[in-house]
Amino acid sequence: MHVDRDSLQQFLDGELGLQDSEEVMENIVRHDDWADALADLAESRVVPAPHYLKEQMIRRSQMPDVVATEQLKVASKGMQMLFYGLRTAAAVFCALLMLHGVSQIPDSELGRTQGPTQQVTYKLAEGTDRVAAFLNDFSNQIVNGGMNNDKTKK
Repeated sequence: MHVDRDSLQQFLDGELGLQDSEEVMENIVRHDDWADALADLAESRVVPAPHYLKEQMIRRSQMPDVVATEQLKVASKGMQMLFYGLRTAAAVFCALLMLHGVSQIPDSELGRTQGPTQQVTYKLAEGTDRVAAFLNDFSNQIVNGGMNNDKTKK
């Protein structure tokens, strides 16, 4: 089929009616030569950018206000990640604190006898206490330059 360049030009300019536009689109889909002609026509209408535009864009991107805006975006993302991490750590700490608090309630106050679940809870609480004591001692040793607090008090 012969490519009708006038129809393609009118199609690109938006001058065709709905039915004619559909006809042109069908020809573009069915025939490679119509698609190639449309691509060539569209490419010929492209206006090249001025040679100085690249230099202006580079200079503008190096200006203090643009650099500060970019640094602010990076810092903002960093702060968002910091706050997310702090919220997560606080949630984990609160959950552990609640578990520890619940494990300290004696079974006599709850009105039931100690079953397997409570035994596991108490063992976990004892393990948590031991880990907390170890971490406390370890951090004290770091703060005191490797010396244990108990030895320095004597």
